[in-house]
Amino acid sequence: MSRPVKKGLDYFPMDTGFVRDLKIQRLLLEFGCEGLSVFMAALCEVYASQGYYVAVRSGFYTDIGFMLGMDAEKVEQIIEYCLKLGLLDHTLYEQWGIFTSYGVQQRFSVIRRNGKNLIKSEYRITREECFSDTENPAPARIKESIKKSKEKEIKEKEIKEKEIKEKENKTSGKIIYGKNKSNPPASDDARREELLRMAAIATGNSCNA
Repeated sequence: MSRPVKKGLDYFPMDTGFVRDLKIQRLLLEFGCEGLSVFMAALCEVYASQGYYVAVRSGFYTDIGFMLGMDAEKVEQIIEYCLKLGLLDHTLYEQWGIFTSYGVQQRFSVIRRNGKNLIKSEYRITREECFSDTENPAPARIKESIKKSKEKEIKEKEIKEKEIKEKENKTSGKIIYGKNKSNPPASDDARREELLRMAAIATGNSCNA
């Protein structure tokens, strides 16, 4: 009985100018060595899993965090930044829930002689797409997401301003009503008439006495 074909790789090559890559430098600038460690751990998962991609399973960030002694939330934050930079392909992540990249697929193709044929057509990244992502790291769906987020912020701001205005109007109405109630013009006249009437009664009584 023949042994099953191994999908993942036992090793992967790395360019000597790796740390001089602008994307890597931005990652280091943002997260330091922790950022680089998480990205390298993610690459190891990619190459070891299917050779050119890894499905983002439940507990993926927790597992990497456990290996590196980091919180899963921090790992997720760093990987999201890697997706934003284009170190990992954000489009395929959003569509299929996988981590891969053009560079990963090229290295896989070199290591495996028939590597290109092994890459699923729906997962394959072309050179044109790679350069397009580099020039414009925000695809249409991300731009749409940013647009919706801004629209939501504007709407929430309008609602808050409306609530504040309504509260101010209510407060202003109470103050006006309070002033009128505490010192109404009619009450002074009535009090004056009452004092005059009491004075007249008193004067009358004193005369009769």
